Amino acid sequence: MLANRENFLSYYESVVESVVGDELSGSSDNGVGEAFERARALLRYTVPDGKLTRGLTVVNTYKMCCEDANKETEAFMLGWAVEIMQAFFLIADDIMDHSEMRRGKPCWYKMESVGMDAINDSFFMEQLIYKLLRVKFHSLSCYPDLLDLFHNIVYKTTVGQTLDLITAPVGKPNLDKFSEERYFSIAKNKTAYYTVYLPIVAAVHLSGCASPRLISEIENVAVDLGVFFQVQDDFLDLYGDPAVTGKIGTDIQDNKCSWLIVQALKVCNEEQRAVLRSNYGFFDGDKVEQVRRVFDELDLKGLYAKYEEEAFQKISSQIELVSNEGVKKSFQMLIDKLFKRFK
Repeated sequence: MLANRENFLSYYESVVESVVGDELSGSSDNGVGEAFERARALLRYTVPDGKLTRGLTVVNTYKMCCEDANKETEAFMLGWAVEIMQAFFLIADDIMDHSEMRRGKPCWYKMESVGMDAINDSFFMEQLIYKLLRVKFHSLSCYPDLLDLFHNIVYKTTVGQTLDLITAPVGKPNLDKFSEERYFSIAKNKTAYYTVYLPIVAAVHLSGCASPRLISEIENVAVDLGVFFQVQDDFLDLYGDPAVTGKIGTDIQDNKCSWLIVQALKVCNEEQRAVLRSNYGFFDGDKVEQVRRVFDELDLKGLYAKYEEEAFQKISSQIELVSNEGVKKSFQMLIDKLFKRFK
């Protein structure tokens, strides 16, 4: 039976205690207990309230790849390692994007007595991933592959985040740097690898069915599916309902190289381009509204609907070529969940 959100959440407290409990129980006498009290609060506040799609993908891909599934507990732990990675990226991302809300509540750095200390908290949280892997997987033959995988995904995501920042420096708009090629590079590295590739490849390593051919097949689908996910996020940043998405979008103000602005620059006339140049990338309500007005004139909602349908068909065809039936089912579940999502 496949795992659901309730099953997945039932493992979370044991995950938290796996990485902080030894430092708080008295078994460790190195004077760092207070730091791990903060880590416990950090983990409880920032990790478990999301959609948990990445973590559940780990568990259910593992279950679909293994007939006996004798490492089910480890699969849940591995799923939470992926969710902790997501959370530590978001802590830093919210600071860089000047976000106010995350998952329907104030961002961690907005909490009283946290502020810019959240930067160190994101570093701390990353280290807790490696501690969790060491504690729960050190005796398994897949441990070196998992450790290498997580390090590689942090590397790729950091490269993508760097591309994002240097393409769109806050307060210094330069729309000439925005292109479909740059957008794809950012989305691929910043989003696709940790959102889609990581959960499925982690599960495949745990299941013991990894092979160079299968990993290559996963990468081919995961990159396109991850970019699809990022395009949806960009659309929902402006057109989503904050009461549903749990966050207030700031891509226009943050001068982001988003799918919306890239598409707008492809189809706008000179007058509309001038409006975008004068108003994109500023924390000014009137300027944001002028950008939105141009987007509406260009019917970016209609363009997005067309993109979403075409991307769905293309990726569905790619999924059919995957040789492993469990992985194929996992991809099918993912794209069905993502198609026409509202949050």
